[in-house]
Amino acid sequence: MKKVISILLLLSMLVCMIPAVSLTSYAEENPTIEPDTSWYDAEKTDFYLYDAADLLGLGKMLAYHDGTSAVYNNAFNDKTINIMNDIDLNPGWDASTGSKPTNIWPVMPDSRDFAGTINGNGHTISGVYQKSTNKSSGMFGRAWGNTINVSNIAFKNMYSESSVADGHGTLFGIVTGSCNATFTNVYVEATVVNTDKDGGSYGIGGIVGAVEYSSSAPWTTVTMTDCVFNGTISVNKNVTADLSGNTYIGGLIGRTNDKGKKSFTNCATYGTIEGNISAGSVGGIIGYISNTSDAINYHAVTDCVSSMNVNVEGDYSYGVVCGSSSNVEYKIDINNVFYTDSTENVKLLGGTIDAIYTGSTAGTYPAVAEYVSSEGLWSKIQNIEYTYTYIDRPTGQTSGFADYVVDNKKMTGWSANGNKPMPTAVFDMLATPVAEIVGYQATDEEDGKFNFRIVGVLNVEDLANTVLSISATATYTLDGEKTLTLENYPITTVYTSIAGDTDTGLVTYDAKELGGNYIFVLPCKNVPADATDIKVEITVRYAVDDDNGTATRTLYVEAPKDAVN
Repeated sequence: MKKVISILLLLSMLVCMIPAVSLTSYAEENPTIEPDTSWYDAEKTDFYLYDAADLLGLGKMLAYHDGTSAVYNNAFNDKTINIMNDIDLNPGWDASTGSKPTNIWPVMPDSRDFAGTINGNGHTISGVYQKSTNKSSGMFGRAWGNTINVSNIAFKNMYSESSVADGHGTLFGIVTGSCNATFTNVYVEATVVNTDKDGGSYGIGGIVGAVEYSSSAPWTTVTMTDCVFNGTISVNKNVTADLSGNTYIGGLIGRTNDKGKKSFTNCATYGTIEGNISAGSVGGIIGYISNTSDAINYHAVTDCVSSMNVNVEGDYSYGVVCGSSSNVEYKIDINNVFYTDSTENVKLLGGTIDAIYTGSTAGTYPAVAEYVSSEGLWSKIQNIEYTYTYIDRPTGQTSGFADYVVDNKKMTGWSANGNKPMPTAVFDMLATPVAEIVGYQATDEEDGKFNFRIVGVLNVEDLANTVLSISATATYTLDGEKTLTLENYPITTVYTSIAGDTDTGLVTYDAKELGGNYIFVLPCKNVPADATDIKVEITVRYAVDDDNGTATRTLYVEAPKDAVN
C-alpha cells in the first residue's frame, strides 16, 4: 500500500523592505509571549490561530472576568476555532518536572462556560501549563449547555494541576447542563496532578473531570471516538495524612453523573494512575458512574484499550472499564475492550454487559460490594445483573500487546505504535511531519525589488525509494491586484546542507541540525518592495511503500511577527 502525505505550508507576511539576514528561525527558545486577541471578531463564525500569541490570546479571553461574570461565556457558541499550525507555548520545557515555565495558561474562573468547536486540523499544541484552585479545572474550563466539538488535535508535553477534585480534567473540568459534547481524534499526553486531600463530589480525568448532573438541564451526551490519554494522573502523591472523602479517577473521565448517553469507541488509555486517597474508585476509562434516583445513564464502550498502571493507596474500587457504580437505573454495553493482566497476558472483555437496575426488586440482585476483581472488569458491582466474558492471549502467542490487538484483527481501524495500539486516526496525526518550514532569508531592496527564500526540512530517510514532489505558488498584493511571482517550479533538488550569505560572512546550515534529513529551498525573486500581503503556498507530496495506510497532514506556517512591516 502506498502511504501519501500531503502538506500545505502557508507563509503569510507583509514586507516592504527586509535587510539581508542570517537564517531566521521560527522557533525561539521559550520567549515571554504577549497574548494576541486581534484575530477575534464577534461578527465572524470562524477564527484562525497560527502561533503561541494567538493561542494565549484565546486563553486570555476565556479567563477574562470583570468581577461579576465571565465576559466571554459561550462567546464561541456555534463558531469554530481553527488551529492552523503546531504551537508550542514553551519550547524546551519538560512538563513532567512540574516546573513553572515562562508562559502560563490562565486559570479559568468557576463560572466560565465554553461552547463551540475546536478544530485542530491534525496539529499539536505543546507546552501548556495550568495550575488552578478552582472547581471545574481544565484548559477550557467548564462546558455548560449547547454543543462542544473537539477534533483532530493532539496535546503534548502538558501539565495540569488543581487543588480541587470537583471536576479536574486536562481539557474540561466539567461537562454539564444538557451539553452535547463530541471528542473525535483527540490525543492527550499530560501530567495531571491533584492535591485535594478532601476528595470531591465529581472526579479527576485524563480528558474530562466529570459529566455533572444538573436538575434544570439534566440530559448530557458525551461521545468520544479515536481518543487517547497517555500520561500520569497523580493524586496526593507522597501525602498520607488527613485524607478524607471520596475521590474518583478515570483514564478518560473521572465521573459520570447524569442522564444521557456516554459513548466510547476506538479509545485508549495508557500511563499511570498513582497516589493516595481515602476512599473512592479508580477506572481505566471511567472512575465512577452515578445517577440521581430517576436517571437512566447509558454507557457504551466498544473497541477500546485500557492499559493504565494503577498504583494508588487507599480503600477504593478498581476496574478496567469503571471503578464502581451506584445502585440506580442504568445500562452498560461493553464490547471488545482489551487490557493486560498482571502477567501481561492480553485479555479481551467481549460480549455484552447489559446491566439494568429499576429499583423495584433490588433484593434479587447480587449483594452490594460483589467483586469481580479477578477479571478486572468491574471492581465493585452494586445491585445489578451482570455477565462477562474474556479471553487470554492464545497459547504460543509471542507477539506483543499491540501486535495482538492489531495483527489479529480483533479491532479494525487500529495501528501498532511500539507496544501501544493506537487508533489509526491518532497514529497518523502523531506521525512525524514529512516537511517543516524552519526559517527564511531576505535581501535588501535594489531597484525597487527584493528577493527572499524560505528554508524547510524534509524528514524522509530513504529518499532513493521515495516518490517526492514539491511545488509552490506565491502571490502578493500590489495596488489591489494579486500577481503570481514564482518561477521554475516544482522543486527538484534537495540538500543535506546549505550556505547562507549573512552580514557576518558565509554560514553553513546542516539538515540534521535543523531537525530533518534534507533541506529544500524556495527562492522568491523580484518581489516589488511595496508589495503587501505576500503569501507562499508550498505543497509537499511524498509516497513510499508502507503498510500503515494513508495519512494526510496540513501545516500552515506564518512568518514571525518581527518580520512583518
